[in-house]
Amino acid sequence: MSKLSRSVAAVWFILVFPVCSSVLGQEWVDLFDGSTTRGWTPRSKVIRFEAKDGVLELHSRTNCWVTTDVSMRDFEAELEVLLPDDTRKVNFNSGFAYRCSGESGKPKGYQCEIDLQKPAGIYGIGLGGWLYPGREDNRDYQKKIDGLLKERDWNHFRIVARGSLVRTYLNGTLVAELHEGRQLEGYFGIQHHGKGGTVRFRNIRARRLYPNILWITAEDMSPYLGCYGDEFATTPNLDRFARESVRYTRAFAAAPVCSPSRACLITGITTVSLGAHQMRSAFPIPDRVKAFPSYLRKTGYFTSNNVKTDYNNGAAQRLIAEAWNESINDAHWRSNQREEGQPFFSVFNDMSTHQSRTTVWPHEVFIREIQSKLAEEQIHDPMKVPLPPYYPDTPLIRKEWARMYDCVTVMDRNTGRLLKELEEDGLADNTIVFFYSDHGTGMPRGKRMLHDSGMRVALMVRFPRRYQHLAPSPPGTVNEELVSFVDFPATVLNLVGLKKKDYMQGRIFLGQNRDSERDYIYGCRDRVDEVFECARSLRSRKYLYIRNYHPHLSHNQPSVFSDLGRTRQEINRLAKNNPQTMNKVQLDYAGPDKPVEAFYDCDSDPQNLINLLEGTMTTAQQEALREHRRAYRAERLKLRDPGAIPEDEMWRWVRKEGKPLHDILLGRSD
Repeated sequence: MSKLSRSVAAVWFILVFPVCSSVLGQEWVDLFDGSTTRGWTPRSKVIRFEAKDGVLELHSRTNCWVTTDVSMRDFEAELEVLLPDDTRKVNFNSGFAYRCSGESGKPKGYQCEIDLQKPAGIYGIGLGGWLYPGREDNRDYQKKIDGLLKERDWNHFRIVARGSLVRTYLNGTLVAELHEGRQLEGYFGIQHHGKGGTVRFRNIRARRLYPNILWITAEDMSPYLGCYGDEFATTPNLDRFARESVRYTRAFAAAPVCSPSRACLITGITTVSLGAHQMRSAFPIPDRVKAFPSYLRKTGYFTSNNVKTDYNNGAAQRLIAEAWNESINDAHWRSNQREEGQPFFSVFNDMSTHQSRTTVWPHEVFIREIQSKLAEEQIHDPMKVPLPPYYPDTPLIRKEWARMYDCVTVMDRNTGRLLKELEEDGLADNTIVFFYSDHGTGMPRGKRMLHDSGMRVALMVRFPRRYQHLAPSPPGTVNEELVSFVDFPATVLNLVGLKKKDYMQGRIFLGQNRDSERDYIYGCRDRVDEVFECARSLRSRKYLYIRNYHPHLSHNQPSVFSDLGRTRQEINRLAKNNPQTMNKVQLDYAGPDKPVEAFYDCDSDPQNLINLLEGTMTTAQQEALREHRRAYRAERLKLRDPGAIPEDEMWRWVRKEGKPLHDILLGRSD
């Protein structure tokens, strides 16, 4: 390994790849093996506890518990029970316990009752006693169980617990249904109340259940939604969705362009640490870095991806193959490949708001493919559109900005259709739904820019009632903490009960055992197609710091694809022929160069119009600038950002060493 290679900024990983369980989440776990009492521990003296002819027999003269070491959170369990012959005479009482805690003696948890009085009722052990039936439920309960229990034959009990929602069944009939969320994970056990003779159990088994996860991803869209305060937007479906969700106001992409952001989303590693910061590149990544949906597949999930991958690294095809059961243009949880009842992680990428639709396509194509899907009253009036101050106010730009809002409305309609399909399939109550966009708007000064217009995204997460314990706050609330795309993979793994992988750099922001809030979000702007650039950003709750390493180049560099957009053409025309008609913010974007540094107060200046470095700063602002500069340098070193290394030099090292770049830079090559 050369001295030069050891001295440059390196790509950072802690690459310990633990082996995932090969047991599918849908497979049953036998709590009783049919021949021994292995795995069961009596917690007090019993007269007899033994396995005999495929039956587990328990006899005791005092109240006793026998527990297992198998612990589950969401589960389905079933067992068959034969009551003692003298059940009615001695008022026999037993039960199947679940979600229990405590190392000895009487556990704390829940019990599905096994007796003549309240079979399949739910009792809170150390949690207040009877949960169902209560006094007000008794009449309806008695009607449900009338004639269900067989006194001298085997009875089938079934318990289904998903989050706070618990259902019990007796011989195929639903008996109890309630929400109870005080203790959501624990071991199983059986009880003998000390009355009567021998109770017999057989076919005791359980299997883990997992929530479905649905990602709805909009392309190239800032939070131009009614629920985010945009009064001009027509987004009834997402506005309703926001009332049912936790809505995030400080969520950010990994980069202001799709491919680098998606490289981060699929791995849980920051774009720069992965070496995927240059768009349309194919640098190798280690085989032990997996697409995070592959861990869900190994747990028993069906995974599907609708339309887009674009993972921007040399292992893209491997990531696609390991991540998705189905990755095609019409991929859906309704796929024939998905087994009945199989949990799913499904991603839908909606292209309606992509830059091609909002500004690049010829207008007649936009009308045919997008606007024709809207009713007349849904089409946005260019004369009423609220233009941002960094755009010249011309009829052409107004027309294109209204066109962008039309695209958002079509996307909203598509989102509503997906949510309706979820309801129609009876899956909404068991599906956690994410809505977000892959970065900011595709309009000029959005996409490819580190300003909030390029990096800030809409993010809403809806939790069904049974999974409200995994949410940070109730439906309809607003969350202001900083969230980055790098946080998504670790968070999804946590939601389904899997551990975050050691190499993942994100924080867990949903579910149990959430991580503390981050202080900053790191952003990068590098080459996009043929346009060279290098800039970095650091976003805190209040401030945005940008460091431009190519200050001699314009924000608005020529670009073969982007220059097809008529808004850019109009801005370029005015900057060349009529610059006197443009204000300072417009000229800052269209001008020939840019400042080395920019610093914005995003609370008072949400559109990032005023670079505080160009004026007189308060003492507090000066201190904040010093802190952001310090934090930026520290974050860049921690992430081992290789942005300063020319791409051809990186390729030369990779070809010569035959290894992934991060191995070369960390001295792990031959």
